[in-house]
Amino acid sequence: MATAVRGCVFCSIIHGQRDKHLKASENAVLIQDRSPHAPHHYLILSKLHINQPSDLTVVDLPLVKEMDLLGRDYLRETLKEKGEADTVEGMLRMGFHCSRFVTVRHLHMHLLYPTREMSFLYRSIIFRPGRFFKTTKNVIENLEKKKNADNRTD
Repeated sequence: MATAVRGCVFCSIIHGQRDKHLKASENAVLIQDRSPHAPHHYLILSKLHINQPSDLTVVDLPLVKEMDLLGRDYLRETLKEKGEADTVEGMLRMGFHCSRFVTVRHLHMHLLYPTREMSFLYRSIIFRPGRFFKTTKNVIENLEKKKNADNRTD
């Protein structure tokens, strides 16, 4: 499933800079965000070069679920290694920036934890679920709705 686009910084990390990989699965790679906005701020990169969340189709539903699982597993492992409690769902934010907030045109999911330790700007504006930041849960739900609509035989 891996594809690379020349000049894409995330493709370079996925295919060449393996020392930055904290964890990987068949179709995704997890790295540390270079400018973290939470104590745990990771990016889960699709190995398949997809420009942005709006380009996702129902075919990509397993990929998005795999990216979500990769991030959750890594966070759980990291917290356990540090002797911290397991993930508190209410303090976890995972999702994708949309439209003008996409700085790198390569599908990447943000994982931020714990949200209570983020600054007001990042917690309440930049990474606030809504029009410009779609939670992973919301993206998965929308793709599942499309899939179910496509499978309907009226």
